[in-house]
Amino acid sequence: MFDIDYFKQFNDNYGHQAGDRVLAEVASVSRERLARPADFIVRYGGEEFAVILPETTLRGALYVAERLRQAIAECAIPHDYRGADGGSGVVFVTASFGVSSTTPDRTETPQDLIHRADQALYQAKALGRNRVGSMR
Repeated sequence: MFDIDYFKQFNDNYGHQAGDRVLAEVASVSRERLARPADFIVRYGGEEFAVILPETTLRGALYVAERLRQAIAECAIPHDYRGADGGSGVVFVTASFGVSSTTPDRTETPQDLIHRADQALYQAKALGRNRVGSMR
């Protein structure tokens, strides 16, 4: 799972139409970076996305998440929100990622996997955003 850092502030500063364009650009650049036909990305709600990587280890998922994080940052979409940079000036749109992996069995539900990814995302944001966190 990932979401765009300080997206509410982006919408407040630039307007909802600009926010919609950012969502579309982030989705597009992320989709372009997925390498396998079975990999896919969906909007999970608001500024949050879920990336599904079938038959991928945690290590592989971390690699993909880091590639996506870098690709989003490289778009260099201006985001003049002072909280995002400690007050030093214009920054760019970034994203934080929470990664988890599982081998399906009867003891774990899809909601368990989502919960772990969400917890890892929360940790990434708590550690400063624009990073990838993981949880087994």
